[in-house]
Amino acid sequence: MRPLAFIFLVLACVGFAFSHELNTLYAPGVGARAMGMGGAFVAASGDPSCIYWNPAGLAGIRKPMASLEGWRMWGRSQVEKSYYDPMREDYVYGPPSSADHSGLGLAAVVFPVTQATFALSTYIPYENSLWDGDSIVQGSAIRKGMESRVLRSSFAAATEVSFSHGSRLSLGLEVYADRLRYQRSSVASIFPWSVTKVQGNGYGFQSGILFQPTEEAAFGFAIQGQSLLNAEGSARYPSQHGDSVYVSSVTMAAKLPTLVKVGIRLTSKPLVFEWDLAMRTSEMGGRTIYYYDAGIPYATTPLQRAGMEIEVIRGLWLRGGAYYMYDGQQSSEPVFFTGGLGLERWGFHANGAIERTFGSKVHEQTTRATLGLTYALGK
Repeated sequence: MRPLAFIFLVLACVGFAFSHELNTLYAPGVGARAMGMGGAFVAASGDPSCIYWNPAGLAGIRKPMASLEGWRMWGRSQVEKSYYDPMREDYVYGPPSSADHSGLGLAAVVFPVTQATFALSTYIPYENSLWDGDSIVQGSAIRKGMESRVLRSSFAAATEVSFSHGSRLSLGLEVYADRLRYQRSSVASIFPWSVTKVQGNGYGFQSGILFQPTEEAAFGFAIQGQSLLNAEGSARYPSQHGDSVYVSSVTMAAKLPTLVKVGIRLTSKPLVFEWDLAMRTSEMGGRTIYYYDAGIPYATTPLQRAGMEIEVIRGLWLRGGAYYMYDGQQSSEPVFFTGGLGLERWGFHANGAIERTFGSKVHEQTTRATLGLTYALGK
């Protein structure tokens, strides 16, 4: 396939839209190489971040690898609800909040053993953090805003079967344990302030298939099971007269969505193109004994991604891509455009990616940068 055909496919695919709700927990993606391509990585192989996108891709790793990546986001956004107004019986969106925060992109060790490949990893699949600044209310310093984050520790195994004419079929399975941390601080209409903090745990799995009929084509398919997060914590708020502070227990449960991911990857040396589609089902529920904090109502992930990479010179890769976000309502949500660079020398794989939002009333010029280093042992 000619490079111009690849570019045409990218422009055609980015034009599609699939609705989803963007709120407290969302999944921008993991891996500097993958995010340079807009996260179009379900049909990829040979990279440690495959443990997040499709564990079957781990079978393409032929030698032990260690990977460490991190990301940093900055800018302002109005994606999070500010507080619950009982008079309106609805959440109120506040002014744009600071989106400056950082996180763990991926920390992984991958080791092939005979006909199988095993991997241990830690990463953040879902997160959100928005703060409006500090306020002094009745002598108490309140940092207004919210933070929610899921830290995932996982173990994965993959194997590959070769057929005639060079075709290959890879199978992979990931089992993981999630750790949720959630905090909301607000200045509400009845109580002068409130602070809620909860922590919880959950478990889940992801299985995947990767079929490569030729060196020029690959088809990926992965299913990620639900992870029920059960969380407990406490809520602090003053009385209506402000003469005392109440501390009460809070419990809530949030079920992460079931994802079915499909990816198609085409290669025409030196250009690689991939398009991914994800189908999502979710049953979200939250329970708390107080009306002003309804728990985590939504968890989401982008449903369509497209990207490409080209080897400019030997060992130097240039990447670009996009993924689409939509809140399911009438507000204008952006396309996230991404770009990245990769350098492979002497067993080191250094990758960088940057994401930028455009065309949005809710997200206001947020930028996310991911940097990573992977070292492969042996030749």
